[in-house]
Amino acid sequence: MPPPGEKIPVGNEAGGIDHVEGYLIENNAISGASGSPVFVRPSYRSTGLRKDEPDSGLLMGQDQIALLGVYQAAWFLPPDAARREAVKAKTSDVVPVGIGVVIPAQKLVDLLEIETLRQMRAKALKPKIVSAKP
Repeated sequence: MPPPGEKIPVGNEAGGIDHVEGYLIENNAISGASGSPVFVRPSYRSTGLRKDEPDSGLLMGQDQIALLGVYQAAWFLPPDAARREAVKAKTSDVVPVGIGVVIPAQKLVDLLEIETLRQMRAKALKPKIVSAKP
């Protein structure tokens, strides 16, 4: 996680650069992944403190998962020769380099809690009374 307030540069559709607050993750992006939910499984280092586990020093995953945020962008560069061969890319193609940007879930909550959007949801969810004719 970048320090608070540090923004990540990402390209936009107009060919410019936007700066967003987010998490950098290691991944292999596919085309169309933007907007996908990204989940994490909290983990802890096994130290043998629990009665039922030895002191292995292994990173242990917990059972529950949590929403990290929404996938927004990936970095693409021209592939090196080995990568170009592996994915059958042309010299002019670009491929993901294994780093993506995830917009934190809290940013989504903040957006959805804007008063204007709350009012729009309340209006859309009001039950409509329809009178039945005999």
